[in-house]
Amino acid sequence: MEHIFKPLISTQFPANGKEHENEVYFSSVMLEYIHSLIELEIPVNPSIQLLCIDYIIESNQLQRLQSLLQGRTFIDSIEFAERLINAAEVNNEFSQAVQMAIDMYHRLNKYERVIELLLKEKRVEDVIKYVEKLQLKGTKAKEILKVAQELPLKERHLYVEYFSKVIVSL
Repeated sequence: MEHIFKPLISTQFPANGKEHENEVYFSSVMLEYIHSLIELEIPVNPSIQLLCIDYIIESNQLQRLQSLLQGRTFIDSIEFAERLINAAEVNNEFSQAVQMAIDMYHRLNKYERVIELLLKEKRVEDVIKYVEKLQLKGTKAKEILKVAQELPLKERHLYVEYFSKVIVSL
C-alpha cells in the first residue's frame, strides 16, 4: 500500500516547507478512510493502518495517537508496537509511546517483551509486580537481578525480599 500512497503524497504535496501540514492532512485523510472501512465492516489492511500511524508519528501527533489507541481505531500488532518504541527512541516527546507499546504487547500476550521493555526502562518494581501477577515464576530472574544491581544502593534493598522468594522457588 505504501507504494500507492507515498507517490500520491509527493505529487499532490510537493516539498514546499509545509511538510508538517501535509503529513497532518494526509494522516487525517487516511483516518477517514479507515473509519469508513470500519463503518462498512470492511477489514482494514494492516499496511494502511501502519502507513497512517507512520504519518501520525512523523507529524508529532502524540495526543491523536493516544486517543486513537484508546478508541481502538487501530488493531494491535507487533509492528505497531515496534513503531511506537522507535518513535520514543527518536523523539523525546514520544516517551509515553513506550508505555503504549508495553500495554499493546500485554494485550497481544507477549509477556517476555513486556518484561524486556520494563527492564530496559529500569522499572524493576513494575517487572516484579508483573511477574508475580501473571505467576511467571523464574522468568528473567537473572535479568531482573542485573538491572536491580545497577540501581542506587538505597533502592536495591527493596528487591532483596523478591529475590529471596525467587531463589527459594528454584
